[in-house]
Amino acid sequence: MNMQALMQAMGNMQGMGAPPEPLVKVKAGKMEAVPIAGTDKFTISPMKPKGQLQLLKDETGMMRFQWKDRISQTVDEEGQGVNHMIFPGDANFVKVVTGREGDRIYMLQFSAQASRRYFFWLQDKDDKDDAELTGKLNEYMNNPEAAAKAEAEAGGGEGGAAGA
Repeated sequence: MNMQALMQAMGNMQGMGAPPEPLVKVKAGKMEAVPIAGTDKFTISPMKPKGQLQLLKDETGMMRFQWKDRISQTVDEEGQGVNHMIFPGDANFVKVVTGREGDRIYMLQFSAQASRRYFFWLQDKDDKDDAELTGKLNEYMNNPEAAAKAEAEAGGGEGGAAGA
């Protein structure tokens, strides 16, 4: 019996083999960060693929921060790209001040390792939901009770999944 079949038999997966629904989804592309020599600053450049950041509880109940390609519907593999287990207090999702009006650049910054950071650019045409969605990302990453409440209110489904 493989691990997925075992998890299904134990009733830990939502649906019959379906991946868990994200608590929050945000249209966002990845960015490449290149350090500027002799400074603590970076040059960040957008990468072309249309993407989606998603925060979800995986089949084992662990919180995961993932990037998903919106065209191919593939999620970065664990250990490659953006697919990280997140523990409360482990990371924050913060707006990057670029000095240019209208930039919607954000960074996933891990607390224990200052060099462990990932940059994203928000891709939804309308920025009216940015503060709400990024606020939910931070709240659910760092407050298990809030994440559990959102999950329960959605019946284990798409709670807080605005921005899809």
